[in-house]
Amino acid sequence: MAFDVAFFDFQTVLFCVGMFLFIIWWLRSPKHLPPGPGGLPFVGNLLNFALSCYRTGLTSHELLAKLAHKYGPVFSMYIGGTLVVVLDKYDVVKEAFNNPYLNGRPKMAIHKEIGLKEGLGQASGKLWKQIRHFTITTLRSFGVGKNSFEENIIDEVKYLSQEVTHLQGKSFDPKCLLTNATANVICCVVFGKRFEYHDSSFKILLDCMDKYLQAAGAGGLQLFFPFTKYIQPSIHRLMKHNMESMVGFITNEIENHQQEHDTENLGDYIDVYLNEKQIAKKQNREFVIDNNNLAVTISDLFMAGTDTSASTLRWAILYMMAYPDIQDRIQRELDSVVGRNRLPRLADKTELPFTCATLLEIQRAGSIAPLGFMHYSQEDTTLAGYKVPKGSIVVSNLWSVHHDSELWDNPDKFNPERFLDDQGAVKEMVELIPFSIGRRICIGDHLAKMELFIFFTHLLHQFKFTKPEDSPPLSFEGITGIVFSPQPFLTQATVRQ
Repeated sequence: MAFDVAFFDFQTVLFCVGMFLFIIWWLRSPKHLPPGPGGLPFVGNLLNFALSCYRTGLTSHELLAKLAHKYGPVFSMYIGGTLVVVLDKYDVVKEAFNNPYLNGRPKMAIHKEIGLKEGLGQASGKLWKQIRHFTITTLRSFGVGKNSFEENIIDEVKYLSQEVTHLQGKSFDPKCLLTNATANVICCVVFGKRFEYHDSSFKILLDCMDKYLQAAGAGGLQLFFPFTKYIQPSIHRLMKHNMESMVGFITNEIENHQQEHDTENLGDYIDVYLNEKQIAKKQNREFVIDNNNLAVTISDLFMAGTDTSASTLRWAILYMMAYPDIQDRIQRELDSVVGRNRLPRLADKTELPFTCATLLEIQRAGSIAPLGFMHYSQEDTTLAGYKVPKGSIVVSNLWSVHHDSELWDNPDKFNPERFLDDQGAVKEMVELIPFSIGRRICIGDHLAKMELFIFFTHLLHQFKFTKPEDSPPLSFEGITGIVFSPQPFLTQATVRQ
């Protein structure tokens, strides 16, 4: 009997302690928050969310879209003790990312662990503005985003086309070639040189980047929530190793530039940085960017400008194989406008409406950054009438925006015609936001648009892409990470005469 009483007392104490902690948690929870699913104190919704993804087979962005149907276009949930506000419609994404208080970035715990400072992607406030201004100004000085940069991209497409031609119609996975090619466009600006596709150190760099982006999880979950390293320690170690390898490669390039620096010959982004640093020192003025910031910023540029473009082009080849009639129509348009005696140019763009419409539809259907990149509330603010407390993380479900049936007729159907008006001209849709929106929009969006157009038109002008007979069925089930990329697939490229 004494044991029963003691056990009963223990249960009572445990229940009371649990109720006390719950009441404290509830009283401290901010009021007037966006609605959302109930979660466990101190744990939040992470466990339920992960189990729901597992049981239903839905991706993170699909499950968040399903929750939005229940709770509305602005809803909230907790991951650990952090409030996460999810945006599901174009209007609320636009309102949120034009709000100056929601332009911050949450800190990356993994950066602190390996001694890295904030780069362009992670910085907030004054530091972000200075890195952003320096980066945009420098990139523009080298013609990035301007028509004059077209030749740099065309040169790289020629190398890519040579590699594809050498395959002589054999089946291949286009991932490595496309990643190498798009990375080299960034390399020319940042390092002042390109790398051969078979360069072993360059291949290691790109492999590290790919593994890091996949391991980071949907929307960068592994990056911004430190407790995940205890749940998935092996993934955390993998991310640390790959980030250290990337930054090590970049730091080595910076050191080589320091040894060979010539103030009279500024050939790339690193050269301009070294020159600005020297000038600031001579003038005794502040220059907040150091080598650590620079290395992280360059890694941000690589990840933002390489894997996203390469994945979009992989989706493009996949859709062209799946819809040969669309591929044929593009090639007829290219032959009619460009002919067979030269290659497509940016100047041809207005005369290639169906080609451009198809590229826009690939970006909509593929939605390669389905959850964008997380924002952070730097102050208490409001959104759509709800309170968003300081310290909240804001996630934009761009995949849901691009598959919103109120904006897009039959959104699950691949249909380039939706981007053409009654006269057959390209119809720009402001709701298509693959590069996000607001002040945190990808600073390389103009470069990416040029790059995608030139790569896409050159490849289809030169080759016909078909599914190899002995390859697995085509799949549009993607791999979820920060970038939503296609499953590995094989293609066959036949040279067009």
